[in-house]
Amino acid sequence: MLRYIKRIVQAVVVVAQRILVTIILVILYIGGFGATLFFIFVFKRSLLFRNYKNDRTLWKEAVGYDPDPDDSLRQA
Repeated sequence: MLRYIKRIVQAVVVVAQRILVTIILVILYIGGFGATLFFIFVFKRSLLFRNYKNDRTLWKEAVGYDPDPDDSLRQA
C-alpha cells in the first residue's frame, strides 16, 4: 500500500515539475526578448555607433597604420 502511494506521489510530482518548468521557461523567454526589445528601442544604432563614414558597415578605418614588409615578416 505504501509503495502504491509513493508511486502516485512521484507521478504527481513529475507532472507538476513539468508544468512549472514549462511556465517558468515561457515567462523567462518572453521577459528576455521583451527586455532585449526594450533596449533595442531605447539604445538605437544612432546612439550606440557614431562617427562612421559608411552607415552600411560597423568597421572603423585604421588610423596611423601603414603595413610594410618588415611587419609582415615579424608576424609570420
